[in-house]
Amino acid sequence: SISEVLSTALNAADPELAVKKHLKSAGNVVTVGGHLYSLLPHSRVITIALGKAAPAMLRGAAEQLGRLFQGGVCVCKHLDSSLFEIPQTKMLAGDHPVPGEGSLLAGLEIQRAVEGLNKEDLVILLLSGGGSSLAALPQADISLADMQHLTNLLLRSGANITELNTVRKHLDGIKGGGLARLAFPASVAALVLSDVIGNHLGVIASGPAYPDETTFDDALAILKRVETIGLIPESILRHLQNGARGNVPETLKADDLIANNVFNKIVASNEDSC
Repeated sequence: SISEVLSTALNAADPELAVKKHLKSAGNVVTVGGHLYSLLPHSRVITIALGKAAPAMLRGAAEQLGRLFQGGVCVCKHLDSSLFEIPQTKMLAGDHPVPGEGSLLAGLEIQRAVEGLNKEDLVILLLSGGGSSLAALPQADISLADMQHLTNLLLRSGANITELNTVRKHLDGIKGGGLARLAFPASVAALVLSDVIGNHLGVIASGPAYPDETTFDDALAILKRVETIGLIPESILRHLQNGARGNVPETLKADDLIANNVFNKIVASNEDSC
């Protein structure tokens, strides 16, 4: 029947079920998407859930990790009252589709949660759509107001999600592998719920723990078209131009040693539902 078809399609992309299927723990070993992590008695396990499906993904992770679950941060669009039953976890509501004060607070909280970790520690990252806007950590020379103005310009220009996130990745300390840099030398294992056509890991939530193939030059090229819609904030143009000149570090690249510490696995997607 049609109802059975719809039910099957929805279950195929159910965030909580997807996490439970791909996250296991036994003794001191955590398996994330088939990738094994052996923990030491003093290892810390930090769980970061980011995106519209963050609450459901976090519930699945807390259940699967059991005694190894040590809390972390959950950032979503709407806070779910059932989340407050999950121990040691900061619950925050970000802003979408344009980042706001809630997004900035969320970005700072994620930064605090993953900084200062050691190589024996593990960050489990649960990603879903909307993550790019829900948590923001603008570079020091860029204000939230300028980020909001730029995001609105990009949306009005008809920029697609890949173009939008290419620019965002070069202005933000979490995106484009930035979270992996903040967490280093800890390992980062990401379970990803994809809402992006093609399932490109660098685009979903702007790839916080995935090497970035795009450059400052790419971001500037996108903004040349956007300039026809309105004025680009000077701080953003200056930052991107400094990056293109090599005065600001590029986003995480595949040949960076930090990239060896990350693992990403898509656990459900539009194709699964289809």
